[in-house]
Amino acid sequence: MHRISYAVLGEYENEGIFRLKNRQFNGTLQGNLPVQMYSEVISPFLDVDLVNYCLRIPSEYGFDNGIYKKWILKKYPAASKYKWEAINGRITEKTYNILGYSTTLKALPRKAFNKVFHKSSLNTKRHMNPLDYWFNTNNDLKGFILNTYRENIPLLKDEELNKDCQLLFNEGNTIEKTQVLTLLVAYKKYFGDNHED
Repeated sequence: MHRISYAVLGEYENEGIFRLKNRQFNGTLQGNLPVQMYSEVISPFLDVDLVNYCLRIPSEYGFDNGIYKKWILKKYPAASKYKWEAINGRITEKTYNILGYSTTLKALPRKAFNKVFHKSSLNTKRHMNPLDYWFNTNNDLKGFILNTYRENIPLLKDEELNKDCQLLFNEGNTIEKTQVLTLLVAYKKYFGDNHED
């Protein structure tokens, strides 16, 4: 579900800034969404001082998580023993760049299978943020998401925006569903139920 052209990348200093402003703030707490109705959550990656510090690091050092991996190996080597889901291996394992994606050799068959059959790893409990799996196996969570959508979608009076939100919610994965919920709940909070577009 892509409605935004990547031509807008030219409006940003680099791809990292684009991702930060367009995805990071929305995605950092994505895995915490299921507990949001019970508790407040936070991430160190939303700390203003940390983000400002990271933005001063030249982007070439961040390629393929290079500086992040070096930091882990130097400051917390025990963490390097855990398997990274993205590469299906430890950060110390050799990775290969295939079609712009870093992967280990043992992760390649799974990635190829998922690419060919468009299988979302979000639908497995092995994913770092298995939102599709939770949505499909947890009726309370599914009910919360569906009810929040049904209660708030009528608020959007702009026909094109409403139609886009319905399409994204009905055909998208759970991350895309929660993006719609974020818009709807923010709209309700800031414009109220009776706001005229």
